Amino acid sequence: MKQACDLTMVVTFTSIVRIILDASVLMAARHAPKNADSFHLWRPFLHDLDHDMALECAVASGSQCIVTRNVKYFRRVQELKMQAI
Repeated sequence: MKQACDLTMVVTFTSIVRIILDASVLMAARHAPKNADSFHLWRPFLHDLDHDMALECAVASGSQCIVTRNVKYFRRVQELKMQAI
C-alpha cells in the first residue's frame, strides 16, 4: 500500500513561479524611486494586461530584459530599450 504524500512537502511549479514573481515585485517596489511615476498611465502598452504588469515590474526594477516563453507578446518592449528573450 502506498503511503500518502505529505502535502506540506509538495511544491508545484505554479507555486514556485508565484514566489519568484512576488519577490520580483517586492524588490522592484523597494528599489523604485520614492517619486516614481505610475506606469499604469501608459497602459495598455501590450495586448494582454497581465503582460503589461510584468513589463511594469521590469521597467520599475530597471531590468534590461524580460525572460519569457512567448517573445512575440513582448515585441514592443524594444521601444522601451528593453529586450524580450
